Order: sequence, then C-alpha cells, then structure tokens
Amino acid sequence: MEYGSAGFDEMMCERLTFQRKVLEHGFTFLWSDMDTVWYQNPLDIMPKGFDFVGVDDSYHGPKHLEQNTGNLCGCFMFWRPTQRSKDFLKDWYDNCAHQAGDDQQALNRMWNSADMKQKLHWYIMPRQLFPSGTPALSNLKIDWSPNEDPARPHTLFPAWIHANCRTGHEAKRGFLKERLAWNITDDSKYPTC
Repeated sequence: MEYGSAGFDEMMCERLTFQRKVLEHGFTFLWSDMDTVWYQNPLDIMPKGFDFVGVDDSYHGPKHLEQNTGNLCGCFMFWRPTQRSKDFLKDWYDNCAHQAGDDQQALNRMWNSADMKQKLHWYIMPRQLFPSGTPALSNLKIDWSPNEDPARPHTLFPAWIHANCRTGHEAKRGFLKERLAWNITDDSKYPTC
C-alpha cells in the first residue's frame, strides 16, 4: 500500500486496535516505524513510570521544548498497560476511523484538544536523542558517527535515525546513507515491504 492511499490510512488506523489488544493482555509495548535505524536501546534511556512516552515530529528552533509539542510522531510510541493508555488508544482509533485524515492527523487532533493531555501520564523524549527526519532539522549539526569523542564527553549521541518525511525507498535509503546508517551495498539483496 502506498503512503497516503485510502488503504494505507485504513491499515494505520486498524493497527491501533491491535496495539490496544496488546495492552488489554497486560503487556507493555514499544512501537517503531520500519524506516528507523537504532543506535541505542531506547529502554535504557527512557524515563520509567509513564503511560506513554513519545517523540516530537516538529522543530521550531532551539528554544522549542518537546514537552510543548503539538505535533507528535506516531512512529515511536511506548505504552504501558494502564487504563488511561487503553482509553487513549480507543479514543484515537475512534477519532481516526470516523474523521477525515490519517492516524497521525487524528493523534495530533486529540493531543491538541483541551483535555486529552490531562488524561494520560506522558513524556516526550528530547530531540537530541530522537531527532525527527523533518527537513527543518537537516541543517542542524548532529553528530551521527557512533564513535564517542573524548574531547566532547557531554555530546548526546542520537538513539535513532528516522527517515520520516521521505517518500519512497530511494529517498529513505539516501537519507540513511548520508547519516552513516545504511551499510548495505547497492548490489546486496535485502527484504523490502
């Protein structure tokens, strides 16, 4: 299914019912998009005790605080099996299934509603650890090399690279190659979806 098609939007909306079932069985889960390369184990660096941990999908300058975001990314979600989480996923599905737009638009409509953030114990991860692939961040100086620099011991090395805001396999591969995250040679065979 192509991104933006009616079938794709329906699939992304339906996944919310499966995610909720995972929570109803008492499991915690981490959702991550496939166009992501992990440099660190997110479970080692995420704060504990929240119903939901997510990431910001926007950039409005260096003074923009992630906790004030109005633009969550559905590409990374950590959920604990609390009643608040289950209710949020049900409301998200209902919003997605019964209004125009995709699951991301539904998520942010809910997130920006007057009381939705009050219904969930949540935290948004720092942009330095979880930078969005948005073009607005393309000119920022982020050290993508996995080697630690002893001269800069307080530099935060990103936990991931996410090729969002890129459409098509070539664009995503190019973005990952530029950031030293794609090590498969062009003549190698690898699975695609």
